[in-house]
This record gives sequence, C-alpha cells and structure tokens, in this order.
Amino acid sequence: MKLNFDRTEERVGFILRSTVHYLHVSLEVTQGEQALIEKNNWGDLPACTAVFIHTHGMEWTMFGKEFIGKTRKLGFKDFKQLTSAERQILESVEKLILKIEEDTDFAAGAS
Repeated sequence: MKLNFDRTEERVGFILRSTVHYLHVSLEVTQGEQALIEKNNWGDLPACTAVFIHTHGMEWTMFGKEFIGKTRKLGFKDFKQLTSAERQILESVEKLILKIEEDTDFAAGAS
C-alpha cells in the first residue's frame, strides 16, 4: 500500500485574485488489499471531513473509496484546511493498514 500526496497552488480570479491550495491524493493498493477493502466495505469509512473549495463553505466528508486506486484533486481556500485534511487522510490510511493486517493475521491463524 502506498499513499501519495502532492500539493500545488493556483491563482484564480480576474479582479479579486486569490490562491487556491490543492491536495492531490492517491492510494495505491495491491489486488489482495483491494479485495479485502471491498469485502469488508472499508472504502465506505470516512477519510476526512473538511471545507473544500467546491462545497461553498460547507463541511464535506470524503470517503476512502474516493481515492483508492485513483488520484483526487481537492481544493482549499486556506492552507491550514489542506494540512488538516492531509493529516486526517494519513490517520485514516494508518487505521486501514491496521485493519488489513489484523484481517490477514486472523485469516492466517484460521488456516
């Protein structure tokens, strides 16, 4: 399993220019890990809750399945919001790794 983060920023607007901070997130998983995630519906667990630029100031919850095996571009008006979402995603992936390891250890012990 490999978690990838990339940060970029972009100036937007014609008259009142502002900076939008982007977090590009992807989680690469093996076929076995993908099968476990789908079997146990772990992709439906919340990965982070944040105020994304496209939600017009409303908090939005992003689920793990939204970036497993693909790259998502998340926009933020504030850099602190970006770092908070990044931290939440990292914690969620760490929990997912523990779940996969526990399930794998349980399956190995049962055989």
